[in-house]
Amino acid sequence: MTKKDLTETYRSSAEEVRCKATFASTTAPVKIGRAFVIDHYLPNLSSDDISDLEKDREIQILEQAFKNIEARYERIANDTQIPRQARNNFKEILNGAYKGIAEEMKSRAKTKIDQSKLPAETAIWSVYGEKRSQFEDRGMDQYIPDIKTVSHDIIREVLALKGRPHPGPSIANAPQDCMIAGDTIPTSETAYLLPKNIKAIVLTEGTITGHIPTLANDLGIPCCFVETLPANLRSDNPIIFDPHEGMIIFNPSDQTLESYAEILQEQENTAKNRLKFRKTKPALLDTGERVSVYANVTSSLEADRVNTNGADGIGLWRTEFFFTSSPREPTIEEQVEEYAYGLNAMKGARSSGEDKPCTFRLVDREGDKKESWIAQLPEEEFWNVKKRQIEAILRASAETGVAANILLPVVRKVEEVKWLSESVDELTEKLEAEGLTVPKPSKGMMAELPITSRKSSLKHFMPYVDFVSIGSNDMTAWMSGSLRGEEGYESFEDRTHPAILATYQSIIECCNEHEKPVSLCGRVASDPLMVAPLIALGLRRFSAGVENVLDVKGTAARADLADCQILLECQFNEFEQETRESLMKDFAAKQFGYMNGQLNPDWTRPEEYFCKGSEPRYEGS
Repeated sequence: MTKKDLTETYRSSAEEVRCKATFASTTAPVKIGRAFVIDHYLPNLSSDDISDLEKDREIQILEQAFKNIEARYERIANDTQIPRQARNNFKEILNGAYKGIAEEMKSRAKTKIDQSKLPAETAIWSVYGEKRSQFEDRGMDQYIPDIKTVSHDIIREVLALKGRPHPGPSIANAPQDCMIAGDTIPTSETAYLLPKNIKAIVLTEGTITGHIPTLANDLGIPCCFVETLPANLRSDNPIIFDPHEGMIIFNPSDQTLESYAEILQEQENTAKNRLKFRKTKPALLDTGERVSVYANVTSSLEADRVNTNGADGIGLWRTEFFFTSSPREPTIEEQVEEYAYGLNAMKGARSSGEDKPCTFRLVDREGDKKESWIAQLPEEEFWNVKKRQIEAILRASAETGVAANILLPVVRKVEEVKWLSESVDELTEKLEAEGLTVPKPSKGMMAELPITSRKSSLKHFMPYVDFVSIGSNDMTAWMSGSLRGEEGYESFEDRTHPAILATYQSIIECCNEHEKPVSLCGRVASDPLMVAPLIALGLRRFSAGVENVLDVKGTAARADLADCQILLECQFNEFEQETRESLMKDFAAKQFGYMNGQLNPDWTRPEEYFCKGSEPRYEGS
């Protein structure tokens, strides 16, 4: 679209407003569309006392409303006409946010009806307010949007039963190419989050790890959070969604639209050309060595995108999200269904017809998970949860016929990896006694704590594991003396600090000496800028975010080992972080054609920097 076309299409008479935003994914593309404002409000709820004669009727209406909402959620969760991602989201909310609090909310609302003489709808809203305060005091803000939308659904059902229907938001009527804007999205409306209609979502309530952004991400709809929406925002107003600058622009001016026309055109051209990097085989270094790029996923909903984005398998399945998104431990049956879907996606997915690997990281409760219910468990019960999880993974493996890699996080002692090995063997025997055939699983450990990240200590773990995964996020935090999620954590994060690079090197060397495969996951592995130093350190297996796989693989395919080693030496000899980062960006721009967050497919490397250039190399190409 030309500057003139874009300006005429999205011109607005309202004043331009720019808002800082927190994006669920900073790699999402810039988008422009028209707002579809969801007025997620309730009518004024009566606080007038009800009579004693009305109490029984209000309680009956309340109980019927809960039954109707649960039945509606169940119906949506099993409606095959609704996208699988949305159905799974309903199942999580139904088993978590709804069933986890429904009985308590109903009981407390009944008490308010009986003792405080409140109408049913007002009683529910009062209970929600108390639950919200309780969650805020416990630092569990991520659960508030789910509780709020469930409460709203119940209140609307109460009002409908009283003959006072309130329509609320209607995403089902959202026009094509719109951007949803509002406080949050009601649970009953998430079934209508269709990528063909919705370009992006802009909300004021929630967190980037909540149900709505997680579901949106699984559906391929980018999502962000702003502090507040402009008071004059109306449906059909234009919005620019810009993750790269970290902002949302409401009612952009003609000048702003003209500047974004160039960005959108360049983005469109790059998107078309990125297909050159959509290879199904690993990248090759100039030495002929393979560089495998796996994908990190948080749920089975991302499994299909692992293959479409050209990943070599699932290098890290963050199973903890399946646990922390629920107020209780998922049953073994629920876990088997979740894990089996991902394993099936990896079945025969290689071009050779072989299975792609799938690595499950067992649940943990460190760092940013310390406020979840699992963090409150006694130590013995916490390890029992892990053991039941291992059984679920093995059952899913037996069901699909695809071997699983089982990864133990936050390893401190050799006894812990011994426990993993013994537990896997014991449970495999148990399942085989039931007549199941369990493909041989691989057992691994994460090297992320300082006490297990040096060759002198790590070598003692090698006899008990089949592979090692380096956890770059937590390692950086612990080595920097801070915890992820703490205020000011980002100011300590220095991914190219010589001490951190030396630690990676020590782990890689130890694994190579003991012939154990080693990979690296976390933000570092997802950044094409870090490909060169990591390759120079000896890393040949990356586990990146699903959306970053293509660029990481494309960058690795352009790497010359000698050049990467020169850069690494420069970084080891430079203590100033800003200088190291600048060196790396300049190197990536000239050596790989990686600039402004994009890998230029038409780039050719200049011969003078450092070694002679060559075309991208892929195995079999």
